[in-house]
Amino acid sequence: MKILSVKISNILSIEDAYVEFDESGLMLVQGWNHDVGRANGAGKTAIFNAIAFALYGQLPRKVTATEILRRGSRSGYAEVVLECGGDRFTVRRARPKGVTFSKNQALLEVTQEGFEQILKLNYNQFIISMYAAQGTSTRFLSINDSDKKQFLLQLLNLEEFSSCKLLADRKIKSLEDEITVLNSKIDSIDAKIDAYKESLCDENTFKYHIAGCNQHIADLTRDMSSVHLVPKPDLSRYQQVEEEIAQKKTEFTRVKARREMLHEQHRKLSAKAATPFQGSDRCRACGTSLDLSSAKAAHEQEIAEYVRDLVGIKGEIDQCDTALLKEKSINDLSIKLRDKKKDESRDYEIAHSASVELQSKIGLKQQELKELNLKLSCNS
Repeated sequence: MKILSVKISNILSIEDAYVEFDESGLMLVQGWNHDVGRANGAGKTAIFNAIAFALYGQLPRKVTATEILRRGSRSGYAEVVLECGGDRFTVRRARPKGVTFSKNQALLEVTQEGFEQILKLNYNQFIISMYAAQGTSTRFLSINDSDKKQFLLQLLNLEEFSSCKLLADRKIKSLEDEITVLNSKIDSIDAKIDAYKESLCDENTFKYHIAGCNQHIADLTRDMSSVHLVPKPDLSRYQQVEEEIAQKKTEFTRVKARREMLHEQHRKLSAKAATPFQGSDRCRACGTSLDLSSAKAAHEQEIAEYVRDLVGIKGEIDQCDTALLKEKSINDLSIKLRDKKKDESRDYEIAHSASVELQSKIGLKQQELKELNLKLSCNS
């Protein structure tokens, strides 16, 4: 803060005064009290008290609100023009009341506390640092160490240095992090460069291998064309015979199942037919003779029916065996037909296998050719 001028009207002992402080930074205020013939009471101190009053509404010594005004006056004011932070401020404080603030000749809506924040100097700091009023020379020495520290920090604006250091530390940390990231990227790029250098080779060698692959693919393609000339045999004429053979095999399967079922029936009936009559000719309780002739006759009749059924089942089994006698000839015919088809298809199957193998080789060579062209492009 730099005080440029003060204008006083009816404040303390001054009726009317305007003081513009010299730009040289050094100014002497001299006064003489003609009433008493000495310098004391001439109003020199009143000028600086009026400045304190204008800026803060306070005086270094105890003066009431009415005593601030010059004796016999009903109103007065003190107006200070100062420079702070590159801007020009004007504060005008009047009595009985009223204070206005302006910035660069524009009215400034601000409280006293807000104005002091702009000045970055409160009243006590002002009295200690800028205006050593009479009787206040030991004010700084009288405050405690904590207040002294806080006063010096605010006066010298050292708190901003702490904030600046904190910002600088954060910026340094941010830049160090960026450097770490960039170094990591550089390492990655260097590794890629090394890999690229290792992959570099003679382009003529690549072109030689590419020409060889193209020639190999052309040879394989020519062989593929020759293989495709082998015709596929027409085996449709064997379809009807194969269907008949399949039908016969199905019939054999049914006959075998029928024969197994008949054998099972024959076994069960044979067991029943071999069962002897087990009736007793005497009563087991009293020993009286019993007539079992009708029971024996019924048993023998049942056995006879079993025997007749067995004969019928045996006949059906014989029929099944007769039908199965043709199975071997049908199987032999199936084998012959299969071998004949195989013989007729042998050349085509060989050609087909060769075609698959050639197609695989062509695919591998085409992949190799693609990789060689890609490497040649990357090498360029």
